[in-house]
Amino acid sequence: MGRSLMSCKDVSSLISLGQDQRLSFRERMMVRVHLFFCEACSRFSTQIHFLDKVVTKSLRKKPGAENKDAVLSEEARQRILRAMDEGEQK
Repeated sequence: MGRSLMSCKDVSSLISLGQDQRLSFRERMMVRVHLFFCEACSRFSTQIHFLDKVVTKSLRKKPGAENKDAVLSEEARQRILRAMDEGEQK
């Protein structure tokens, strides 16, 4: 029988990978079991999802909309949006 729990390193890699692509059912279940027992990885998962939501929301703002916290140039923002769109199409 294989390992019952994945390492924190493996789980954090899968959590990050899951931001960019859909994990397999087996991977998702293994991560969920690990998160049930590991407070540190559970916290990491919450933080990474929060950061993804904030960044995505910030990047999706319409050009010309007030964004006092923006530090990216419009050109950089457009490059990132194009890269995100290309990643979603894969």
